[in-house]
Amino acid sequence: MLYLTGASNPPSRELAKRRTVGLMVQPGSGYFQQIPHYRCYAADNGCFNPDTYVGDNAWLDWVTHRLPRQNCLFVVVPDVARQPDGELGGDPAATWEKFRYYGPIVRAVGFNAALVAQDGMEDMGNVDTQLGCCDCLFIGGSDAWKESPAALDLAAKARQMGKWTHMGRVNSYRRYAVASSNLIDSCDGTYLAYGPDVNAARLERWLLRGAQLHLWPKAGEHV
Repeated sequence: MLYLTGASNPPSRELAKRRTVGLMVQPGSGYFQQIPHYRCYAADNGCFNPDTYVGDNAWLDWVTHRLPRQNCLFVVVPDVARQPDGELGGDPAATWEKFRYYGPIVRAVGFNAALVAQDGMEDMGNVDTQLGCCDCLFIGGSDAWKESPAALDLAAKARQMGKWTHMGRVNSYRRYAVASSNLIDSCDGTYLAYGPDVNAARLERWLLRGAQLHLWPKAGEHV
């Protein structure tokens, strides 16, 4: 499984030379200039933190005029990542409405469009339509839901339809194992933003184990 790091530093760039590590960027990220150091990258939208999101117009301008088309796996279309009380889980219906508008634009300017799956997407009556319209299904939502049978079943269905699958916020051995053992194509996290010298070595061990990872870490491993 390909790991996209949300932080670029000397240890992550060295690891990317040896292993399946790409870069995840978003508007306002200082890591945008680091794209050439990685074999591939993807572009998130920044909606995870609504207070700092640049807005749909600025996001679209960034995608259209700043992102290199070469080696881009997908662009994450703006989503509604938070519930009214600020908790994760989002709004799958509102996320779909945003995708219906911006997904075709992302494709028209030369990128694969990723739809973010939020808690409860599995209960919507148009799941097949949603999966058919996207190039990548990005498993977002709350921590509990993203590892749930419902979310993983959505990913399996997307793969059956020939779509790329991705899981966000993978910052532990255990979650990497869940994604890898469920044949998710790629994942991302900010694991290498903290203690990169130590964590790059740990991440390399995850990558080497790949789909053979056990679901629980060794004693002393970061969780």
